[in-house]
Parts: sequence; C-alpha cells; structure tokens
Amino acid sequence: MTGDSKKIKFTVDKKDGEEDKDALCDVAPTVLDIPGLSQPKDMTGCSLFAKSS
Repeated sequence: MTGDSKKIKFTVDKKDGEEDKDALCDVAPTVLDIPGLSQPKDMTGCSLFAKSS
C-alpha cells in the first residue's frame, strides 16, 4: 500500500473467532475516512482503518 503509513493503518490481524464482521456498508465510511471527512449520522457501518491513538 502506498501513502503515509503513520496516517493510514489497517487493523491488526485477529485469530479465528475474534474477527469483526465487516460488511459492504463499511466501504463508504472507509472512503470518507481517507481524506478525513466525517461520516453522516444516518450512515451505517464504520471505517475499516484502525484509529490512531
């Protein structure tokens, strides 16, 4: 993946049974998260990128 690895990080790999249930509804929030745009309240799903602490 290209880009700033400090800004964009994927979540860590999880073991079988610990995975989050990602879905198609997570794509739009992820796309909005890339340039830093906020997600509308009525949009379901969540970004697939890990939040930096």
